[in-house]
Amino acid sequence: MKLITLGYCCKKSKQNHENAVIAAKNCGIETPVNISDTMEIMKYGVMSTPALVIDNKVVSVGRVLSVAQIESLIKGKMAEEDSVKVCTCCCGQKENRKEIMIDYFYLDLNTCDRCVGTDAVLEDVLNELSPAFALAGYRIWYRKTEIVTEKDAILHRFVSSPTIRVNGSDICTDVKESDCGCCGEISGTQVDCRVFEYEGKLYDVPPKAMLAEAILKKAFTITEDNNTETYELPENLKKFFEGKEKKKSCCCSGSCC
Repeated sequence: MKLITLGYCCKKSKQNHENAVIAAKNCGIETPVNISDTMEIMKYGVMSTPALVIDNKVVSVGRVLSVAQIESLIKGKMAEEDSVKVCTCCCGQKENRKEIMIDYFYLDLNTCDRCVGTDAVLEDVLNELSPAFALAGYRIWYRKTEIVTEKDAILHRFVSSPTIRVNGSDICTDVKESDCGCCGEISGTQVDCRVFEYEGKLYDVPPKAMLAEAILKKAFTITEDNNTETYELPENLKKFFEGKEKKKSCCCSGSCC
C-alpha cells in the first residue's frame, strides 16, 4: 500500500503529512511520500491542499486528518484488499474470505467517559470473541473513527455518540440518549449522548454481555443497505460541533463560554 500526501507549504499540509507518517508507522506500512510541486499535485485533480492519496486514489482534500482518521482509512483499504484472495490451486480463481467489520465511531476518546468506557469494553469483547470467530473461519477487522467535524458526521451518517456498527449495521435498533456532561464540557453546550438499553435497563457504558450478543447477532444476520435512506445531521450534533468551534476560537481560555 502506498500513501502520498499532497502539499507541504502551509502549517495544515505539514501537520497532515506528519499525521500520515505516524499512522503509516502504526499500521506497519511504508512511510508516505510527500508531493509539494503544484503541477504534480494538479495531476491528481486536486485544487486544495492538504490532500491524501492511497494507492493512487484521492481520499481526502482540503483538511487535516487526525492520526486516527488516517489509520481508519488505511485499515479500511487493508480490509478491502484482504477480503478477496486468489485460490492457491492452479485455477487462479478468486475466492471470498469471511470477514466481519466492526466500526467504532466516537466524538472524544480523551475526556468523554462514555466513549472511553465503551471503547474499553468493546476491545475486551472482541479479544474474547476473536478465537471463536477464527475457529469458524472468520476474520474480524476493528476500525475506530473519530467524528471531528460536521463533514465527518455526514460522511459516516453518524447519529449519536458512541456508535458501534457490525458490517455497516448499527448494533442498536434505535437511538436513546441522555445528557452527557463530558461532551458538554468540550462544546460548552448541553449535549445528549447515546445510552445503551439491555434487559430493561439503560447504561452509559454497555455491559460486555450486551455487546457480545449484539455483535454475534449482527455478524450472522444479513441486513438491508440503509444508505439509501435520507440522512440529516441531528440538531444535537450540530450544537456540539458549533459549540466546539466557538470554544476553539475563543480567546478567553473558556472562561466566558
